[in-house]
Amino acid sequence: MYRTIRRTTAAGIAVAALGVLGACGDGGAPTTATDNPAVDGLKPGAAVPAADAKDLLTAATKDLTSMRISADMAAGPMGSMHMEGVEQAKPSLLAQMSMTVGAQRMEVRMIGTDMYMQLPAAAAAAVPGGKSWFSMSFDELGSMAGMDTSGLTDALQNPAASIDKYAKYVTGGTYVGPATVDGVDAKQYDFVVDTKGAMAEMMPSGLPTESGVTMPDSVHESVWIDDEGHPVQMKMDMGTLGTTTMHLSDFGAKVDVVAPPAGEVADLAELMKGAGAKFAG
Repeated sequence: MYRTIRRTTAAGIAVAALGVLGACGDGGAPTTATDNPAVDGLKPGAAVPAADAKDLLTAATKDLTSMRISADMAAGPMGSMHMEGVEQAKPSLLAQMSMTVGAQRMEVRMIGTDMYMQLPAAAAAAVPGGKSWFSMSFDELGSMAGMDTSGLTDALQNPAASIDKYAKYVTGGTYVGPATVDGVDAKQYDFVVDTKGAMAEMMPSGLPTESGVTMPDSVHESVWIDDEGHPVQMKMDMGTLGTTTMHLSDFGAKVDVVAPPAGEVADLAELMKGAGAKFAG
């Protein structure tokens, strides 16, 4: 059971990390992505200097408050993962995601820095009282899973700052050209990101990795921006670590997330302490 819970925990932290990368907030960009003199009039294939690429990426997220997300992680350290749901970044974090990791299905709810994860059936059957959810803060989850999530916690509390931090590691880009995403007209930009710098500052340290696999020095991220300046699709290619594709829609959607009934929730720290178990293995 505890190996299953550990995998669930790691997947939940990965969802939180995805949410940060797709997070929205007022990043303080001087223009919107549809009114940016630095990139207006570019022809397909034209280079986008690093400073303009940073401004473009920040502007595309500056006015967003909530959205619907559908994302797929393929061939990453934890295997394939699909998630979909809604997220609100302002005025406080709220998210509700259904998630499939391998053959396991679960639901994740985030309220501020608290996370609730629905246990897979195999794990729930072994929990005293038949409780089907467990709860813990991100910091506690990270500690039990051997990860430092302090940077993730800070980013969740201030998503605007997380976008600024991420954007500063964009080293340049290319305007690919017009495209259609989910029936929406958009423009595609490809960026090169200093991955190690960005992840060291933003992501949880200690995330499980495949044996012999290391983080690439840089990755290519494609962003499709619609006529209203919204990022409707984001794709990050991390080489042997896999590819993540995220579709964003329903901008400004109302997001209501409530904690599961208390009688159905087990405190993960108490559960593990009572069983005398550790997350090793």
